Order: sequence, then C-alpha cells, then structure tokens
Amino acid sequence: MGMKRNFSVLVITGPLVGGLLLSLSGCDYWPPALQTEIDTLRAELNDALDDRQQLDQTFAELKLAHASLQHTVAEKDRENHALSLRLSAQFQPAHRPSQANPAPHPVANAPRTFVTKGPFTSLQLEHPHLRGSQIVQVQRLLRRHRLPLNIDGIYGPDTAAAVRWFQRKHDLPADGVVGPTTYRALRGTEKTARLVRQLRLSRPPLAGQDVLIVQRTLRRAGYRVRVDGHFGPETDVAITRFQRKHGIEPDGMVGPQTWAALMLKR
Repeated sequence: MGMKRNFSVLVITGPLVGGLLLSLSGCDYWPPALQTEIDTLRAELNDALDDRQQLDQTFAELKLAHASLQHTVAEKDRENHALSLRLSAQFQPAHRPSQANPAPHPVANAPRTFVTKGPFTSLQLEHPHLRGSQIVQVQRLLRRHRLPLNIDGIYGPDTAAAVRWFQRKHDLPADGVVGPTTYRALRGTEKTARLVRQLRLSRPPLAGQDVLIVQRTLRRAGYRVRVDGHFGPETDVAITRFQRKHGIEPDGMVGPQTWAALMLKR
C-alpha cells in the first residue's frame, strides 16, 4: 500500500522581497529548508531597513554640517574682503592736501625740502615725501609723546600714521596733516600712551612682547587668537571685533584707545 500525502492550495499572503514570497498559508507540508530561507530573507530585509535608516540620519547630519560650513565660509569671505580693503588703504597712502594751508605742487620726482624758518608750514603725506628739519622737529615731538617713530626727517607713511593716532587721541580731525592746531597740541606736555609702539597688520608682521600681551588679553576676553607674538591676520580680525564691541573705530590698529580698553580686560 503506497504512502499518501495531502496537499492543499497554496495561498499567497506575504510581501514580495527580491522576487520571493515571504509567507505561505494553507499548506499542510512546510519544508524546513524553505522556512530557513524565508527567515534568512526576513533578517536581511530588517538589516537593510536599519542600514537605510542610518543612512538617512547620516545624510541629514551631513546636510546640516554643509549648511554650517557654507555660513562659516561666507563669514570668512566677508572678513577677508574687509582685511584686503584695510591692507590696500594701508599700503597705498591717501593724498590729503590741507585746505587751510595748501602746499604748492612739487615738480615730478623732485624731493620737497623744508627748513624751519619763519611761521610753521603745514606738513602732510606727499609723493615724493617731504624732507627737512621741520619734520625732524615734529618727529621728536611725537617721540616725546611716546609714539614709536624713527627720526629721519622724512614725512612718510609711518610719520603720517603717528600723526593721525595723536590727532584721534586729542579729538582733532585725523587727517594726518600737521597744521598749527596739531603742532600746538604736539608741543604740550601730556603723554598720550604707555604703549611702546603702534600695532597693526603689516608686512612682515610685527612681533614682540607687546604683541604677546595683546594676544593673551584677547584670549582672556574670549577671542580665538593664536598666542605666538606675531601680529598676523588672525590677530587683526580679533582686534577689529574687540574694537567694534567696545565702540572703538574698527581699524584693526592697537593705538592708545584700544590699548586702554585691552588693559581693562587684563
């Protein structure tokens, strides 16, 4: 007598994964191999779903990081643009003639020389630079006010910058022109600052103990700056932000006003 097996109609109820049906019903005979294959496919499907969820989360995090980086790059571009403008203005001195006492136009490539005789003549930055004993006198007065300056008798960019710094400290128009009012103020006895020298972005960068003091003070005030004793672009940006926060003209230069505000943070 032969063995008899009963089979019922196969009913499809499960989802299709990879072309294979995952569940069967109405079957009297369930081969173990088929059950094992179905369980394996279900496990692989769950793993794939978990991987997809992790990938979606990683993608969302990358999108947020990309947006943050774009914002940082845009901010750095604005700072670099402002820095480039300051560098251009610093290394290309402006010609500002005095309206009160206009100096005669020099002959091209002919040096201008002044000798102190009679009334004081206004001095300003010109090309070629003014030279003479009157400029030596002004430079000595600036040095007496503790402004770092070489006494060479040449009214160059350094002398003009020292004059503008002195004028701002004494509430004078900071035009870099030494006229009668500025000259009288220079002859006064008040010392303007205890800062050894004016600090600003230059090529090559200024370096020294005074730069270290500025950088350490900025770090204590919460500004991100490398303390290396060199006044580079990073220090210039930090000084500009410090000045803007404390209501000082954001020119990136450490003059008496900025120095005094920094000393309050020490």
